[in-house]
Amino acid sequence: MGDSEKGGRPRLPVKKEKRVSIRLTDAEFYILMRRSREAGMNLAQFIRDAAIKAKIIARPQLKDHTFFREVIGISTNLNQVAKAVNRQGILPLYTKLSEIITFFDGQIKRLRDDQ
Repeated sequence: MGDSEKGGRPRLPVKKEKRVSIRLTDAEFYILMRRSREAGMNLAQFIRDAAIKAKIIARPQLKDHTFFREVIGISTNLNQVAKAVNRQGILPLYTKLSEIITFFDGQIKRLRDDQ
């Protein structure tokens, strides 16, 4: 008998050689088991697919935090100026400051959405 006539499961085209171990609480384990059953997959395949296909949102870098703080500070200051101008009745300056604030708010929202 040659190797090709041997019984059993056929060889996989790519052998999985690396192993990753994680620790879960009982609750996390049962949640993953339930979700893998609902997906019609075994637990290993479910975790593998989730890890590979998941969208990862990177944490902001320290330099990004500094930038966000500066932009938020500028936006806050402009908002305070706009309120003071509004109280004093200087409409054209208020309108321009409102446009600037709207611009900064849009930029902050866009940056948050990108991350």
